[in-house]
Amino acid sequence: MQEAEAFLLTDLNQCIVADAPTTARWHGYRVLTADSTTLMLPSMHPDTRSADLGFNCYHYPGGHYSLARGAGLCDTATGLMLRADIASDARGERDMLVEQLAELKRDDLLVLDRGYPAYWLFALLNQCGHAFCMQLSASFNAAVKRFVASGRTSTIMTINPDQSQHQAFKQREIPVNAFSLRLVRVLLPSGQIEVLATNLLDEAAFPAADFAALYHRRWRIEEAFRHLKSCLKLEQFGGETPLAIQQEFHAAILLHNLATLAAMDALSQRGESDALTFGANLTHASHLI
Repeated sequence: MQEAEAFLLTDLNQCIVADAPTTARWHGYRVLTADSTTLMLPSMHPDTRSADLGFNCYHYPGGHYSLARGAGLCDTATGLMLRADIASDARGERDMLVEQLAELKRDDLLVLDRGYPAYWLFALLNQCGHAFCMQLSASFNAAVKRFVASGRTSTIMTINPDQSQHQAFKQREIPVNAFSLRLVRVLLPSGQIEVLATNLLDEAAFPAADFAALYHRRWRIEEAFRHLKSCLKLEQFGGETPLAIQQEFHAAILLHNLATLAAMDALSQRGESDALTFGANLTHASHLI
């Protein structure tokens, strides 16, 4: 019964976000972002501590604890969680993202932080026809190091996956072919340099100066996770079995989205100028719902 209820909650969530409008686009794209967060779990039930049935269990001198990974796909314009999944924290966030790519449309642009870049993921997103922008570390590879040292604002480089990358491509059935990647330099107010990688190669259509604001929109998923953890008390699970934990996780996602939609509706009734000036209090909206 609990398993059926968990699936029902995910279906309900899909229904309410399916036709929800995005409120702001970037060069015609709906901007989505993905990220994950670790969740502390109750660890009294043996199934929760089972590597086969539940989540990772960690032992320490005073006892033990379990962790999960919650991964979300968020519309940066609205804060709606278009999809969310929970798994053992042993699951990588890249692999969880791959399962969420089915939710992307052709006019979506995926913005990701520096935990995601990998040659195979670049290639997979290209193969699927998904536009993306990801932050790279300044030492990601030799070409990125040269780009940082060059002082250039934007450049296009060719990626040739070497032998060390082939296994990752093979595991995911991705052809090992060369592909182009554009690097964009973003100078932060602090003076720090961020390097972004994108498959939007047309510098005239997508000026480098526009990418700082684009990447900043990724922060919306951090706000969503903060709402889920701080306001909706996501980690205060009442159930102890894996199914109960999944059910409570998806119920919290549903409540977050309902509160977000209610707040969007309230802002829309204030008029366009107020909607651009004021923000919604999701804590208050959640309490009312």
